Amino acid sequence: MKSLGISSLLVILVTLVLISFASLSLSTAKSDMNMAEKAADHKTLYYEACNQAEQEINKFRHQETDENSWLIKINDDQILDVEIAKSPKEGCGYKIIKWMVVNTADRNYNQKLNLLQ
Repeated sequence: MKSLGISSLLVILVTLVLISFASLSLSTAKSDMNMAEKAADHKTLYYEACNQAEQEINKFRHQETDENSWLIKINDDQILDVEIAKSPKEGCGYKIIKWMVVNTADRNYNQKLNLLQ
């Protein structure tokens, strides 16, 4: 009779451990999926800004515009800063001076955290 109670208790304990591991892995998978979706959305916005910059460069190459630097919005917090110049070599067209993502969000790093109250 005593061995039946220990084995039942052991089965219940193992079941609870397996359920807790399953819930932890499920929550980890959900957070990984959310992070992957955010990264994919950001990459899409970045490549759309790159395509827009390439269109502006193409206008510059065909002398449709004299402007040689652009600030292209990626999202609310970032812009793509592009600058080109005519290449001194014949037949090369242009060279890229600057192609960089600039953070425009106002970051306040002096925030206090009230850990102990």
